[in-house]
Formats: sequence, C-alpha cells, structure tokens
Amino acid sequence: GIAATSEGAATPAPGAEDSPPSKSDMRLSVLARTYEQVDAVCSLVEDLRRDAGDGEGGDGDEGRIALDEIIVDFLEVEGMKEAVKRVRSSSASASGGLKVSVAAPRVVKPGEAG
Repeated sequence: GIAATSEGAATPAPGAEDSPPSKSDMRLSVLARTYEQVDAVCSLVEDLRRDAGDGEGGDGDEGRIALDEIIVDFLEVEGMKEAVKRVRSSSASASGGLKVSVAAPRVVKPGEAG
C-alpha cells in the first residue's frame, strides 16, 4: 500500500512489504466505451471461466480471472443501462466475480471541444 506524506510524496504504508503482490492479490479493471466492448469482455470472461471449470476442484488459482471490474464510460448516456444489465446478468457477475461501475459524466464548458 501507499500513503501520502504531508509533503505530498508517496511512501510505503505502514506494514507494506517490499515484495510484489501475489497473483491472487492483483485485480484488473477494464474501461469500456461501447456496448460491444462490454459484451465482448463479459463473453470472454464467461468463456474463460467455463473452460477452466470456474476453478473448482483445483488448487484455488486454476481458472481464476484477475479481471475484477468493468467500468462503463460511454460518451452518451444511451445504452449505459443495457451495459450494466449485461454485466450483472453475466455468469461471471452471478458468481460474485465481476463488478460494474459507471464513470462520472464529463462536464464540457462552453467553448471547449468535447
């Protein structure tokens, strides 16, 4: 872990080890800008988990997918609801392994290019 000091410099948090995190500690978030990307990521995770038997009966790490979250960041609001439903209805999400987040909308000031 990292902690910020009063000078703004990053220092290791108390109790943090110098060794790199283990594979089971690593998580990956994917930023999807279209429904097609959301669908493709959900399908990939579902296929990989199905092919790996969802890690059951192995040493606990077999078939484990490090993908933890899909961040939905569409330019338009249209389609976001369907994208969130797609992630939530996926078998990966049903097993508690895949979260969905919606990125905050960007605010474009008058005169700025969006």
